[in-house]
Amino acid sequence: MLKPSKFDFHQRLAHKLGRMTDRPVRLLELGCGRAEIPAELLKKFPNVTYVGIEPDPTSCATAKKNLSAFEHSTVLNGLAYGGVENAALRDPFDIVFSLSVLEHVKDLPTFIKFSADKTKQGGEIVHLYDLGHSLYPSSFKERVQVWLCNSPLLPFIPENKIARYLSTEYVQGLLESNGCAVKDIAFRNLRGHSSVVRDLNDGANDQIMQRLVDHEQWLSGLVTDIKKKEYLLPSICFWTVKG
Repeated sequence: MLKPSKFDFHQRLAHKLGRMTDRPVRLLELGCGRAEIPAELLKKFPNVTYVGIEPDPTSCATAKKNLSAFEHSTVLNGLAYGGVENAALRDPFDIVFSLSVLEHVKDLPTFIKFSADKTKQGGEIVHLYDLGHSLYPSSFKERVQVWLCNSPLLPFIPENKIARYLSTEYVQGLLESNGCAVKDIAFRNLRGHSSVVRDLNDGANDQIMQRLVDHEQWLSGLVTDIKKKEYLLPSICFWTVKG
């Protein structure tokens, strides 16, 4: 079941792709996990070519299985730091995105640069990340993990153990320094909504999820302090255009 942030992303991306059906479109996902959202989009938009990069071998294998029915899809195992070499990455992409990934990346400047480098001029770069790990950790172990990852010890922590706080200002600065003009910053996933989403049945999902997203958008507009907004709505999505 998608949380409001990813539901909102999926709806917005589907709307954009619906206006691009007259030409081939290339999507690149960094940290694609099991590639569940792309599978739904590829069913609806046959003009889309999708490439996903996933560092975890098990998730990568599942993603390949989930996309096996789609001819124009490729899943690569590795880190999106420029170390993955494949013909599928040769041409620039119309849209490059990541979902719940930035907070787990060790070398974020290189990651953001890679996303910008792989996007064509005028293309879009979308990064959705979560602050729940850092703002209200679920255990003492996670609290220590976040502290370590936001300390000078970060370079010594294994890539698969990264979970840290990323300020909105820091992420925006990295994006803008790589030629990405920020068009929108969406704050989502009100803490109480997670339990609501878990209890939804599939039949009621879309209608209720849209109401949750609309409510979060309204609530976000009332809060002017970024720190308070981050704590209240800890999933943040940057929608940018490469200049």
